[in-house]
Amino acid sequence: MELAAQADRLAWLARRLPELPGSGIIYTLTKRDADIVATWLTGQGIAAEAYSGEIETEQRIAVEERLLRNELKAVVATSALGMGYDKPDLGFVVHYQAPGSVIAYYQQVGRAGRGIDRAEVVLLRGAEDRRIQDFFIEQAFPRREVVDRVLEHLDAVAGDGASTQELMAQVNLGRGRIEGLLKVLDVEGAVDRSGSRWILRPGAGWNYDAERYARITELRRREQAAMAAFGADGRCLMRALQEELDDPDPQDCGRCSVCTGPRWDGPLDPALVREASRHLRSRPIVLEVKKMAPEADGRLKKIPEVVRAEEGRALARMGDGGWDPLVRSGRAAGRFDDELVAAAAEAVRAWQVGVSWVTAVPSLRSGALVPDLAQRLAVALGLAYEDVLERVADGPPQREMANAPQQVANVRGAFAVRGAPPSGSCLLVDDLRFSGWTLAMLAGQLRRKGAGPVFPFALATAF
Repeated sequence: MELAAQADRLAWLARRLPELPGSGIIYTLTKRDADIVATWLTGQGIAAEAYSGEIETEQRIAVEERLLRNELKAVVATSALGMGYDKPDLGFVVHYQAPGSVIAYYQQVGRAGRGIDRAEVVLLRGAEDRRIQDFFIEQAFPRREVVDRVLEHLDAVAGDGASTQELMAQVNLGRGRIEGLLKVLDVEGAVDRSGSRWILRPGAGWNYDAERYARITELRRREQAAMAAFGADGRCLMRALQEELDDPDPQDCGRCSVCTGPRWDGPLDPALVREASRHLRSRPIVLEVKKMAPEADGRLKKIPEVVRAEEGRALARMGDGGWDPLVRSGRAAGRFDDELVAAAAEAVRAWQVGVSWVTAVPSLRSGALVPDLAQRLAVALGLAYEDVLERVADGPPQREMANAPQQVANVRGAFAVRGAPPSGSCLLVDDLRFSGWTLAMLAGQLRRKGAGPVFPFALATAF
């Protein structure tokens, strides 16, 4: 079922979940979405809990047991709720977003109805599915030049080795991808681990297998394409599953929505959609204080309290379906909508931090976009706007920097403070926050020039 907007899918869940038999699982692609859906359902009086690999083991076990005892209508889970979980009377599986492959879908829906005569499975597709799937696919083995740089650095430091943090200063990869790369190199005999450090294995003779890595990526792309066609190409859903799994005798089932017609579609309740939209827009995101910063070699150093940014706020998360569509359209149009400025002003008032002036993060690419936002926000708040920051060097967009050492290096020396800023507390405004280091380092520059506490504010944040 195509429900591109997250508010539509939340409204569907609130309306239809009570009609589904027994208790079940709602699968999401990310932990963030699991939290959003579970919070929404709880607010609608539906017993639900979020579940992911990031929660503590004891909590995961407790959620699993509550579902077994039918104390929950639904567990909203990532793929972390996997093959080891068995509830024979699971009444339904709903996908809030489409997984990346038909095989993953088959494994997940196969948990429903094992010990009962009938269970319901529903696939809800969203506009963000392809973007999230692409992210996971692109986490495959890095390019040859990146791997070569890691190995060259380990060769240069010889027996001293290097920590993961130090390697992050050498290559533009996130910690998770570097750790994944090092594990593969360890298994394939190119490196050894010594405590928290990695050492090049002498005489390993390891070679980058570009063809194999390309085949893996191509396989994932084919799986993604097959999942996109599932339910959209006119085939019986069971036949499509059987054919993708190479069943020698695929047959129409006579029971699915293709064979008999949709059971769970129909018009959405406009009031529920509006309420879901308000839910997605309801709570600004807290931006935590950065207390440690990487040096040029990747080693972490404490940021002095007198130059730290204060705790910040963001109006939305990128891709959350709340304010994010309006942020995207404003960036495309070159000016943010008045509704977005009003929402930002309301969020700052509710924050109650007592700022006395506003300034903006300048950009060579977006020009007046953010300064215009900050000026209008200052007017809405009855505060002075001060144009005290300038961009003095160009570099890649911060969103292309994958780890903290690279992000800090990309910002260092790129901005300057004009003259002496006001001494009062400052609201530092940006449109998008990818790493938080632009806001953190500009706050440090403002503080060193005499500004009071600096409170970062962004329309949308990546995490």
